[in-house]
Amino acid sequence: MCWERKLSESQRTSLTAKDVMTRDVVTVSPSTSLKTLGRILAEHNITGVPVVNDEGKIAGIVSETDLILSQLRMRIGNRDYDDIFDLFSASTELAAEPQARYGPAPRWVEDIMTKRVIVVGEDTAVTDLASLMADKGIHRVPVVRDGKLVGIVSALDLLKAIADALRSG
Repeated sequence: MCWERKLSESQRTSLTAKDVMTRDVVTVSPSTSLKTLGRILAEHNITGVPVVNDEGKIAGIVSETDLILSQLRMRIGNRDYDDIFDLFSASTELAAEPQARYGPAPRWVEDIMTKRVIVVGEDTAVTDLASLMADKGIHRVPVVRDGKLVGIVSALDLLKAIADALRSG
């Protein structure tokens, strides 16, 4: 079966981020509203996007999880996950006024984005990229050239590349 075959040494060392990345990257700016972010994610059927500043440089990354958690926190307050899971029981009451307790609701991407972003260069080996993503538990990695976004590699991009390499094998 194809998943039992191994990639050749040349396949393991020759595939790079440039070979597997998506070049036409959907991005948002730090000043994009959260409502617009939600619409963009839904329209493009994606779960996260790089946040790019006016110079085309990565300012952050934001995911649908960030969006959902930001909205959930405004409704129930800044509780831990056990409290969130308790929402599914009838006995739990939501925090009466989380905004009064935790400040104003986030409105912009810059309010919820991850600012410390792991990026790679175009020549990063796919094997190194896969290890990085697995070790850090991340689903997408922006690819940069001279500090500017040129692509993005998702976990799905990696799976497709591995499947293609095994098929051609």
